This record gives sequence, C-alpha cells and structure tokens, in this order.
Amino acid sequence: MWKSKKLLIFPAIYLLMLYLPILGAGDHVNMTDLSFNLRHVGLLANSMKLALLSAVIATALGFFAALYIKTGFMADKWYRYFFILFLPIPFYTYALSWIYFIRMFSIPFPALLKYSLKGFGACLYVEVLEYFPLALLLALIGMESISASDIEAASVYKRLVIVVRDIVLKEIAPYLYAATGLIVILSVTDFSVPSMFQYNTYTLDLFSVYGRTGNVTLVCLKTLPVILLMLVPLSWLLGGMRKFGTVKSGRLKMGIHLNGWMRVVSGLAFAVCIIQILIPVITFIVTTGSVRVFADAFSSVKEELLVSITVSLLAAIFGTIIAFFPAVMIADSDNGVLGTVSMLPVAIPGAIGAMGLLKVVNRSFLHVLGDSVILSAIGCGIKIAPFMVLIICIYRRYTDRHLTEIAWILADKRKKAFLMECRLILPGLMIAFMLAFFMTYAEEGIMLVLMAPGLEAITVKIYNYLHYGASEYVSAFCLISVGVIAVIELTTLAIYRLIVVGMRK
Repeated sequence: MWKSKKLLIFPAIYLLMLYLPILGAGDHVNMTDLSFNLRHVGLLANSMKLALLSAVIATALGFFAALYIKTGFMADKWYRYFFILFLPIPFYTYALSWIYFIRMFSIPFPALLKYSLKGFGACLYVEVLEYFPLALLLALIGMESISASDIEAASVYKRLVIVVRDIVLKEIAPYLYAATGLIVILSVTDFSVPSMFQYNTYTLDLFSVYGRTGNVTLVCLKTLPVILLMLVPLSWLLGGMRKFGTVKSGRLKMGIHLNGWMRVVSGLAFAVCIIQILIPVITFIVTTGSVRVFADAFSSVKEELLVSITVSLLAAIFGTIIAFFPAVMIADSDNGVLGTVSMLPVAIPGAIGAMGLLKVVNRSFLHVLGDSVILSAIGCGIKIAPFMVLIICIYRRYTDRHLTEIAWILADKRKKAFLMECRLILPGLMIAFMLAFFMTYAEEGIMLVLMAPGLEAITVKIYNYLHYGASEYVSAFCLISVGVIAVIELTTLAIYRLIVVGMRK
C-alpha cells in the first residue's frame, strides 16, 4: 500500500517545503563579498571544536545513562523515558544557571568571574546539557532492540566489560552515530548559545552578515562551506538510519548487573538526568526572590506563553503532515537518495532558512501569513520535519512486517489494515509530534525572523531580557516557562497512556 505511486505526491510536497527557503535566494551578489579567508577558517574551526566536543560528551553520557536505565528498576517501566521532559528546556535556562553558578563561586574565587558571560567553557556546558537528552533518547531506543536473552547468555561466559563492548555497544552503534551526527549539525547551525557567551562561530558571523546587508542570496552562498562540512556528520546520521534495528526486543530489561567502574560511570551519567533540571529550577527559585516577583512576571508573560504554545502546536501538526509518508517510505525502501535529500536541510541554520522563507512569502500572495503566527509555525515545522522523519522511521522499522502483510491479505476492507498499521506506528508518531512541539517551544532564531509584528515568543522575550543582565524577573520567566512545559508534557503523557490502554482493550 505504501509503495503506491499515488503516494509519491507526499514526499514531493515534503521536499518542496524543505527546500522552499532556498527559493528566497534571488538577490544580486557582488563576487567580492564572497571572500573566504583565514578568519572564516578560524570561525569554522571554532564551530567544529564546540560541536564535536559537545557531541562526543553528550553521546557518551547518553550511552552510559541508557545502560543504567536498561539494567535497573526502570527498564520495563512506562516512565523510563522521563528524561524527554528535558528535551524542550531552552538553552537560556542552562545558560542562566551557568551564570549564577559562576557568580556564586566567584565570591571565594574572584578569578572565576571572567568566565560568567563568555568563553568556550560556558558554551560547552550549555550545549552538552541541551543535547544530552536527545543522545540518551536514541541510545535507549537502540537498546530496546537488543535481545535480552543474548545478553544473558553472553554474560555467563564473558566479563561484563566484554559483553557491553562486543554486544551492547556494537548493536547500538548506528544509533550513537546518528546521535553524534545530529548533535554536531545542531551545534554548528546554532547561533544563540555562541552569541550569548560571545564565542565567535561561523554561523554567528552569517547572522551578522544578514543583519548588515539584508541579502539572503549572499548569506546562502556563504553558508555553502557549512553545508559541505556538515556532509560528514550527515553521513553518520544517514548511515545510522539505514542500520537501525528492525526487531524490537520482547523483554525490556537487560539481564546483566553493572559493577565496578562501569556502575559508577553509568550512575554518574544517570545523575546528570536529575541534576540538569534540579540545578536550574533550584537556582531560579532562589534568585526569583519573592512570590510578588513571580506573580508580576507571570502577568507580563501570559501573552508570550500563549504565542509560543500556539506556534508549537501548529508547527507540530504541520511537521507531522509533511513528514509521515516520507518517513514510512524511507523505512520501507531503504532508499539512500531519498534519505539524503530528506535530511540534508538540517545542515542549513534555522535562522538562515527562515530568512529565505520570509523572502519567498513576501514576494507572493502568501505575504498575509506574515501578519499571524502561521508563518512562524511553518518555518519551525520545516526545520523540525527531518527530525520527525528520523523518529517515525525508527518506529516504522519496529513494526512486525509479517503481521501487517497478513492483515492486508485477510482484512475485508483495506481501511482496517491501514488503521492497524497506523496503530502500530502510533507511539513513534506521538513521540515525533511531542518532539516537534517541544523543540519549537525552545526555538529562538526562527522566531526572531518570522514572528508577526506585535507578537513575541517566550524564548525571544527572555533572550531580550538577558541582554540587560540576569535579574529576578529573568529567573521568574524561566521558572514559569519550565513549569508550563512540565504541565503540558505530563498532560500529553497521560493522554498517551489512555490511548494505549484503550487500544489494548
């Protein structure tokens, strides 16, 4: 059914939407402006240094934290994916906690104060905490496909370290490659964290070029070195997608017991899951100062919260619509070409793509979209769609193909077989939807470019306040933002559990 030629219209629409921002590159460019010198080489080196180190640390933490979960009491519990709660935490939450953390320790050690608002170390801290849940998610999904019986049998004859190295690590290597590639791309194409901590990167320079010239074509052409450089981590990501496991393990708990240094390291990695939310929340509660400040902050940020939630919901719906069929077709056909062109736009910085999309819209009858939140939602949906393809593709490969083939043969109506396949892929679809919602909620660059006049997202409001220095109101804004996200996520989880239980009955 999924191989019908009629359905090719959906991948075509998906690719059109993803590459639509490139059509905005129609401005005249002076060739002298395209110079690429040693300064640009240095900026690219800065970007790659931050991205690679962040990706390696986050992926390593993700692997050991997943190992701790899979061998502990949470292995077969529904809340083992609790860390997804941290995926939408915007970067400025960790950035602000870093600033307060340094200022607190600068009292006995004044020399530390120089690291509070700038430098490589601050960027590394923020990006590791920001991307760690994503690496943990992919690592844990990978471990779900490993046979627990094989692990138990091997542990009888082999030492724990050998079992983990030769079986566990080998089996989930594609997921770890994908996580590393994805984090490298996200880091290199982000300008928010480097701009906040005054760490010069190539993407930050691209944004300054656009602010100085307003020339989308020039910015797109100067983005080519980044895209070419990102082909390497993109190959890790695509290589991982083609090797994702196709059978989900029946038993969730891994039959080994961690001991020695591996237990210590895994426990510390798992502890990061806890402290990465506790430290910011405790910091913000303390620095907010009083209930009055919190109440005033909530009154002044209600409109921005509504804007962010509306844009996130619309972006998730739009992303799901355009990503579903391409993800299923990639999972079923293992088409390397389709996979490459479907994921390549992730190498384009989100703010740069938003600039191109704005140009396209302004040159057409669709310019009226710029007067509402719809344009921001479309821009965020285009940016998030490749990530949704990744998640849906994983869960599509987890479905039992024999069961679905029998359903198509025996079902008296094709609609019933289609609905059964949709139910099997529903967990992946809902996770992809949630991921799109929460990543959009944390988005800041696209919101800056595409938001309608007179409207502002919560991320942009906090980002603007941070330019005037950390204050009790900034802490209150962050605390409110985290609280709203927690309520939405827990509500979504409750709805998901009700749907799953209802389907089983």
